[in-house]
Amino acid sequence: MKTIVLFILILVSFQIAAQKKEHEQRVDKDSVPEKALKFVEQIKIDMKHPRWYKENTSGKRSYEIKFVYDHQLHSVEFNEVGLIEDIEVMIKKRKLKPEVLRTINNSLDEIYDKYKIVKIQKQFSSEKEDDLIKMLNQGISEDVVVKYEIEFEAKQNGSWKMYEGTFTKDGRLESKREIVIRSTENLNY
Repeated sequence: MKTIVLFILILVSFQIAAQKKEHEQRVDKDSVPEKALKFVEQIKIDMKHPRWYKENTSGKRSYEIKFVYDHQLHSVEFNEVGLIEDIEVMIKKRKLKPEVLRTINNSLDEIYDKYKIVKIQKQFSSEKEDDLIKMLNQGISEDVVVKYEIEFEAKQNGSWKMYEGTFTKDGRLESKREIVIRSTENLNY
């Protein structure tokens, strides 16, 4: 009996760890860590509508600047002390290479009865801060890791849920987690 209870507790803990709970609030530039501000000062592109946010995602705190550049929404995320984590650029599904989209669809077809892609972000990361600055200012650098972060709705066993998946640059699914939507976020007026 103790083994069954322990097994159930382990399953529940894995389910909780695989969920994404996100809360984001707008903040003034004054409340952002100095390291993050210094990184942004090195960006030489014309950022339109820059806005800072403080984010709490499943207990992890971070800061993020969102802006528009070249008609695309950009997001640069920093950890709690201001070290760069990644850069994300919103893209449309039609902008994906056909072979990448095919691999993404095949990955999702294997798991879900039905699904609908809601949002695609191209994600750039690197161990070196300079690589990301160079990527923003001059284009893609060879030392930058490219992935896709995709939000999608999926139906499995008769139930629809929201998920966020991380895919390799080739479109292979690396990880996924359920997005838990706060009850106030899905009210229809």
